[in-house]
Amino acid sequence: MEESGSAGEGGVKNDSKVLPKKIWTFFTTFLSLNLFVLDIGLDIWAAVKLFEEGSYWSLSVLLVLLIGSAVLTHIYSWLWYTYDEFEILTYLEETLRSYLRGFHFFLFGIHVRHAAIVTASVQNFYHKSSGLESVIRYRKQDLRILRIFESYSESAPQVVLMLTLALRQERWIPKLLTALKTLVSLASIALSELRYYHSLTSYIPKDTEDTCCFCFVKGFQYFFYFMWKLLLVSCRLVALALFASVEPCFIFTHFLCFWLVLFYFASYSETHFMKSPRGKWLFRSTLGLIWYFSWFSGVVKGKTTKRMLFYHFFMLLDVCALCGMWYWRMSLDPPSIEISCVKVAVTAAVIPACYVCGLLLKAYYFLALHPKCDLNSESDEVEGNTTGTQTGNKGKSNFKEKQKYLRYLLTGDEKYADCLKLDDGESSQKQVENLRMKELAQSFYT
Repeated sequence: MEESGSAGEGGVKNDSKVLPKKIWTFFTTFLSLNLFVLDIGLDIWAAVKLFEEGSYWSLSVLLVLLIGSAVLTHIYSWLWYTYDEFEILTYLEETLRSYLRGFHFFLFGIHVRHAAIVTASVQNFYHKSSGLESVIRYRKQDLRILRIFESYSESAPQVVLMLTLALRQERWIPKLLTALKTLVSLASIALSELRYYHSLTSYIPKDTEDTCCFCFVKGFQYFFYFMWKLLLVSCRLVALALFASVEPCFIFTHFLCFWLVLFYFASYSETHFMKSPRGKWLFRSTLGLIWYFSWFSGVVKGKTTKRMLFYHFFMLLDVCALCGMWYWRMSLDPPSIEISCVKVAVTAAVIPACYVCGLLLKAYYFLALHPKCDLNSESDEVEGNTTGTQTGNKGKSNFKEKQKYLRYLLTGDEKYADCLKLDDGESSQKQVENLRMKELAQSFYT
């Protein structure tokens, strides 16, 4: 009787922990999907408006950001499929396996990943399987890493572009499109960071999960992480926009010089996140791009504290220099609209002050809320990547199974749903682990 009672208590306890996680996952997924659709609509609207207004230079920059970010994320997506040797696949991905190269070439590979998660979730709803759940979690974690890459290669530069247009052409009063595009891009960055952080916390050992910080409410971790991330990223983007509004040509020189320094820093830090040599250089280039806007642990070997402190000191000096250059140019060559020197001086001083506040919040987070734990990852011995055993269907599906599956997706008819049933036995319960996310978590908590 005692055993059943304790089991019941454990069940209630587990349910009390699982329910908030499910609510949080549903909320972030729903919000992310809406932001994704809204962002696409705003991108089209912004491109049309810039073309109608004759701002061909800004339109060119916007198109380069959109296409370049899509190409970058699809290269990573395809490389990760090849690193996994196409073993860890959902049923939809297995059905479209021979077409995945074409989908990635035409920049639809990420959409296939999203659709695969949705269909696999529907499949798991009818046919519960812990193995399938691990595959879904595996795919979600890959997407969250890709969303980080997309946020800092597309959304962050778009914020700088929109704010620059507001300062130069819209007389400090942004239009509806500019304001919406800026807010949606910032929300996209913040949400991608929160979901990424949620994946990192899933690797905290269970025995230290409740004792690794001074705070009793885990939500405080998310709140302070969100606040210091938002402050640091926003101040950095605003400082770049202020400088770009007075020196639109030199902002590209500034980016190129900083990116070269950060790329060298990433190479010197021995970041090994990809299997192939070209993949490693691609990741170091991407890491330099992300560091231009925000700190990212990025599987840096060894302790990251000193490097992080040096990075933030370097960024604080640059933010002060950018704001100082903007103040100097505004005083030397004031714009056509009347802006008092006091407002300009206050704006130039508030941005570095807010950046310092973000650093203080970050220091508090790492001193009081950051989990103190050591993740012993097997990926220390294997350079860069993923292992796992495929769950569900392995090998190529035959033509009839593919037909059944496609008919089930199109019609929803239950008579075609037998193709979704997983094999009985041990194969449907095998777990897979995303060592890419695990290495990032190990670097973050080191």
